[in-house]
Amino acid sequence: EGDGDEGEEVPDGIGVITDRFKVISYTGGAHSSEYGIENVLQDEGIHCSKPGKNFDLLLEFNNPKGAIISTLLIRGSPACSAPLKNAIVFVSEGKPRKGLKYAKVFDSVTDKNMF
Repeated sequence: EGDGDEGEEVPDGIGVITDRFKVISYTGGAHSSEYGIENVLQDEGIHCSKPGKNFDLLLEFNNPKGAIISTLLIRGSPACSAPLKNAIVFVSEGKPRKGLKYAKVFDSVTDKNMF
């Protein structure tokens, strides 16, 4: 048996909504223009940040009706030399604002000390 995804129908009203997000800000730069942060919102897009850690990506959802997010898929690419290891996701009903410092308290968090 496969992983269960093949041949399954997606129920009405459920689908990929990456086209309804826009990038507000990103602190990780890009390895090159070919691997820009906008690629994370494309189905087969590849983003490679500059070397470093503790990058923040701020997205805005463009639909006044809102959405229910049940799954967040993050895929690493073999094209990148330093794939994502850990991530913390915040969701807010308010409009995103650049420059918020709340994420800095999580800069040293790893999967071992997260829970």
